Amino acid sequence: MTSTNSTHLCELSLHVGAHKTATTHLQQTFKKNNDLLLSAGAKFYGPKELRDDSIQFSERLGLKIPSSLSDGNRGGRSTGESERRKVQDSQKLNMPAMIGEYERVIISEENLIGPYVRPEKELSGRLYPRSDMWLREFAKCIPETPVNLYFSTRMIADHIASQYAQKLKAGVGISFRNYATKIDCFGPLWADVIERFSKIEGIEQIYVWRYEDYKDVHRKVMSLMAGSDELISRFDVISKRSNLGLSQRAVDEILSYTPEKDDGCSNRSAIAKSIRDDFPISDENPKFAPWSETELAASAEAYEEDIDRICELPKVTLITP
Repeated sequence: MTSTNSTHLCELSLHVGAHKTATTHLQQTFKKNNDLLLSAGAKFYGPKELRDDSIQFSERLGLKIPSSLSDGNRGGRSTGESERRKVQDSQKLNMPAMIGEYERVIISEENLIGPYVRPEKELSGRLYPRSDMWLREFAKCIPETPVNLYFSTRMIADHIASQYAQKLKAGVGISFRNYATKIDCFGPLWADVIERFSKIEGIEQIYVWRYEDYKDVHRKVMSLMAGSDELISRFDVISKRSNLGLSQRAVDEILSYTPEKDDGCSNRSAIAKSIRDDFPISDENPKFAPWSETELAASAEAYEEDIDRICELPKVTLITP
């Protein structure tokens, strides 16, 4: 698509998660069908193309995040300000060059909105508290490219339980109740995140769907991102589920090996993953379910209120089955 002044314009679909909302499935499906996308003048970029574990994700994008605000927002290994090395040119992401002459670019990267909550010493009670700052800086990298943003929500109680299981699999030893105190588990929180997104200059539309509806709306979501129902109808959609959860037995076993106090073990993550494989979710080993029925009901009620608030926000379209 080219304008009358011969300046190339690209339609950019930016999917930013949230974490633990079937993001990997969406990314793997687009990646698997990249040749089909290219034949239609579209290009997909996922985590494999965007990340570099040796440096901060923000630095690789060239985002000018003030150092006083950057702690806890790193996509790579944590390094002190004085130890931060210069990012090599070969490691930097040049967004205008990545867009190139494609008619449409699709980017999916959940780490672009920073951490789920702030570091423990700075608890704010908000989800993704600095996500709007990151996205605002990202939009500055492509000032003449309008962005349509894609984002999935999930009932907070289930989301926290899933995030906690991911922490355990990464080798972080912490009890669930200590982890859960970082967030108001029973308040409407997603509307706050999306409202902040809606105020960012350069973001034209925000498409939101519930994780709980993903199996029924994923082709609709992908069609909007790719700009073509017909193209997505030819997609080979990944059928296997990624990032399986933990059984209660696995959680108990992992905590016995990775207590909250660091024991100096260098392979905590490998041990956690081995335990997950030894005790998969089954009839014998039920899925990890830390919440009571009363707590789940309270979270579900707050989630419905959250969705109602989201639907009232400017620029927002809720994708439903």
